[in-house]
Amino acid sequence: MLFFILGIVCILYYTTIILYAGPRSTFAPFWLTLGLGLSGLGAIWEQLPAFKGRQVAEVIFLGTAAVFFIVFWTVESRIIGAALHKAGNGAEVMIILGAQVQGQRPSKSLYRRVKTGARYLKLNPGTKVIVSGGQGPGEGISEAACMCRLLENLGIERERIFLEDRSTDTYENIRNSIKICGTDQRTVIVTCGYHMYRSLALARTAGIRHVEGISAGSGRILCVNFYVREFFAVLHYRFSGRI
Repeated sequence: MLFFILGIVCILYYTTIILYAGPRSTFAPFWLTLGLGLSGLGAIWEQLPAFKGRQVAEVIFLGTAAVFFIVFWTVESRIIGAALHKAGNGAEVMIILGAQVQGQRPSKSLYRRVKTGARYLKLNPGTKVIVSGGQGPGEGISEAACMCRLLENLGIERERIFLEDRSTDTYENIRNSIKICGTDQRTVIVTCGYHMYRSLALARTAGIRHVEGISAGSGRILCVNFYVREFFAVLHYRFSGRI
C-alpha cells in the first residue's frame, strides 16, 4: 500500500509540474516514471502470495533503500548548505550562470539570477560581471546576450559587463569564464540555490582560489524537482571526475 500511495504522489507532482511549467519542463518525466514504477510495484507486491524467501527479499530491498537514502541525504545536505551560504561584499568578479531563454526573453529562473546579481553589483560598484551562457535550441539569442540586456535595463553599466556566450553546460560556464577573469581574483557566482554546490565545486576544481556563492531564489512548486535533479547531476559530475 505504501508503494502505491507514494506512486500516486509522484504522478500528481508530475502533473503539477506540467501544468505549472509546461510539458518540456526539465526532469519532469522522472516523477512520472517513478510514480508508475512505484504504483506498479505496490500493486504486484500486494497480489503476490507468500513465498519462500520473501522476508529475505524484503530485508534486501529495505537495506538497499536505506543505503540510497543515506547517500541521497549526504549529497543533498551539501547542496542545501551551499544554497544557504551568503557571500560577503567586495568581490572583484561576479559570474552569473545562464539558464533558459524563451525566444529572446529570460525564463523565470534566469530573471531571478540576473536580478540577484544586479542587486549585488549596485552595492559593490567595483565588481565586474561575466554573464555566461551560450545559445541553445529554441533560444533566439544567447543566454549571455539576454543577461547583458537585462542587466543594462536594471541600471548596470555596460562597461562592467563581459559576455561569455559559448558554453553549453555548467562545466563550460566555469571553464570559459575563468579565461576572462583568471583564478586569482575574489569571485562570486550567482545561480539558483539548488545549483550552487556543483557550481562552487567546479570553480574550486578549476583553480579559483577565493570563491563564494550568491543564491537566487527558485519557484516553490519546482523546488523539489530541481533539488532532486541536482542530486543526480552532482553524482554524474563526481563520477566523471569534473568535481
